[in-house]
Amino acid sequence: MKKNNRKILLFIDNAPCHVINHDLSNIKIVFFPPNTMSKCQPLDQGVIHSFKCYYRQKLVKHIIGQCTLAQTDDQISITVLDAIKRIDLSWENVTENTIKNVFRAAGFI
Repeated sequence: MKKNNRKILLFIDNAPCHVINHDLSNIKIVFFPPNTMSKCQPLDQGVIHSFKCYYRQKLVKHIIGQCTLAQTDDQISITVLDAIKRIDLSWENVTENTIKNVFRAAGFI
C-alpha cells in the first residue's frame, strides 16, 4: 500500500477488544461513537445479510445433495474445510454494488 501510495480509512466500532497500538502510516483508523446504532455501520446495513444468505443457500444445497446419497442421518455431515470453502464462495458473491449501496445508505457516500 505504501509503495503504491494507497491510503485506507478503516472504520471500527468501539468494542473493548478493538485496541490499536500500531502506527500505521497509510491507514487511518476512525472509531464509531459509543452506542452507535447499526444504522451507521455499513456492514450491518446489508453486507452481512447478503453474505449469510449466500452461505445458507450453499449449505442447504450441500445438505440436500448429501440427503439424496445418504442411507442414514449419520452420513450427512459438513467438514470445517467444506464450511471454509462455502465462506469463500459466499464472499465472492457479495457484489461491489452491494457494498457501495450499504455505504451510501449509512451516509458515507
